[in-house]
Amino acid sequence: MVVGSDGRYFSRTATEIVVQMAAANGIGRLIIGQNGILSTPAVSCIIRKIKAAGGIILTASHCPGGPGGEFGVKFNVANGGPAPDVVSDKIYQISKTIEEYAICPDLRIDLSRLGRQEFDLENKFKPFRVEIVDPVDVYLNLLRTIFDFNAIKSLLTGPGQLKIRVDAMHGGNFVVFAQLVDKKCQRDLYPCWA
Repeated sequence: MVVGSDGRYFSRTATEIVVQMAAANGIGRLIIGQNGILSTPAVSCIIRKIKAAGGIILTASHCPGGPGGEFGVKFNVANGGPAPDVVSDKIYQISKTIEEYAICPDLRIDLSRLGRQEFDLENKFKPFRVEIVDPVDVYLNLLRTIFDFNAIKSLLTGPGQLKIRVDAMHGGNFVVFAQLVDKKCQRDLYPCWA
């Protein structure tokens, strides 16, 4: 299972809870973006690349939840795409019947450390693995097969450069954009990155 978020609001805590519940319920392996951040397209890309069963995306984008509409959960299926309505409806129906849930409340992971973390839990589900991945690497490699980054960079930095403004709207792709442009572009385009 792949887990990602856009990094806002309750995302880090929610990611930790997803890990604790996954461990307690027999999910043997989670792939999570560093610091819990992994954009929706990156989650989709990783699901397809590793042939995962699906992915959980914590974001208010497209599915606002919570008291102020500031938090939501999306589920992507094995093809990397959003869960079809029939799957979402089934999840919702099951959620209305939950009377209790299993969780490993003492399980702690380091979301900032890239690499594999393995846990030997005192339950029937052993071992439990969490792999923290670079939130950009796999997705950026896919983008490199689609776009000519050198041509884009020349448009942004060469003579007669194109001036653009980027608003990631709190989305997880802000980390992708930050790695696409050099430090000078970052300062010119968004001074608080400097």
